[in-house]
Amino acid sequence: MSFNSTIIHNWIGFILSPAFFIICAMDAPLNLQAQLTPERLRCEHLESPLGIDVTQPRLSWQLRTLTDERGQFQTAWRILVASSRTTLDCGVGDLWDSGKVDSDQSILIPYEGEALRSCQPCWWKVMVWDAQGRPGPWSNPDFWEMALLKAGDWSAQWIASSAEESSPPRLEPAPMFRREFKIAKEIRQSRVYATGLGYFEMTINGKKVGDHELDPVTSRYDRRVYYLTFDITDHLKSGNNAVGVMLGTGWFNMHTKAVWGFGQAPWRARPCMLCQIEIEYVDGMRQRIISDSSWKVSTGPFILDGIRNGETYDARLEQEGWDAPNFDDSQWSSASVITGPGGVLSAQMLPPIRTTHILKPKSVTEVQPGV
Repeated sequence: MSFNSTIIHNWIGFILSPAFFIICAMDAPLNLQAQLTPERLRCEHLESPLGIDVTQPRLSWQLRTLTDERGQFQTAWRILVASSRTTLDCGVGDLWDSGKVDSDQSILIPYEGEALRSCQPCWWKVMVWDAQGRPGPWSNPDFWEMALLKAGDWSAQWIASSAEESSPPRLEPAPMFRREFKIAKEIRQSRVYATGLGYFEMTINGKKVGDHELDPVTSRYDRRVYYLTFDITDHLKSGNNAVGVMLGTGWFNMHTKAVWGFGQAPWRARPCMLCQIEIEYVDGMRQRIISDSSWKVSTGPFILDGIRNGETYDARLEQEGWDAPNFDDSQWSSASVITGPGGVLSAQMLPPIRTTHILKPKSVTEVQPGV
């Protein structure tokens, strides 16, 4: 074998060896795809929120690197917002297609698409370009829904246990309101927009709505009142349904001495509530249940409650099934329609107070009979 043929033979052997492919892989580009992908999408700082009442919601996301490549950053983004999940999945932003925007901003980017209407569902996703200008994959789709944007969207009326007022308001047991209604068609979705002052807790067919505590957030009730939006689709059933609302005094009717003059606040009155249920059926028909004089009101075991002095509970006064269908409320009074506290209704857009841990007693001791 000649010298030249020996060299050729050796090169062929090297090319076919694993070492050659390792060297080639090291010299090749690491990845032609972007090294960034958006995740943890947020609208107005909230995750998939219901009840957004700003007309240009602000959108944010976080970035995740797909490899261990250092020094990566976003150089551009593109947002799609669609009126349905199906439209978004087709890659169409019928509400807003931002196009490619050269920017490293990923926090509080204002929506700049079509004007949004009350209760408008909005599905959205985002993609970004990395430091090398490479486009990345679309994020997983996310969602937000608009609240009631205009005063005219409200048909509900403020109701209380009585329209009679005294100054200061009389202390009474916590009022319980109930209303029955019938559903005869298949439901597509249902929302409730509600508030109760000072605090409220709502149940439908005996099941608590949401996992919040101490709603709504405190405000100057004569200037602004916050309301909540809940998805109650899974709470409703075919046939008779019942909604129940229990109210507490909270900061609305502060009846003990407190700093900042809450006890002398100009809005002080007996607890009151506002509730509007919107039901959309599969056939396109809609039904609305509102708080008005058709609701019934009574009292129960909470004979006293206060933000400073807790609750007094008398179990003998429980009314079992009061928030369920077919309850006999013939002895209950009709709710009174009132003017309400006067503040502008605004969607409560903040993370709620939730119960995160329950402490259970380890023992109960009867130190003497009945004690």
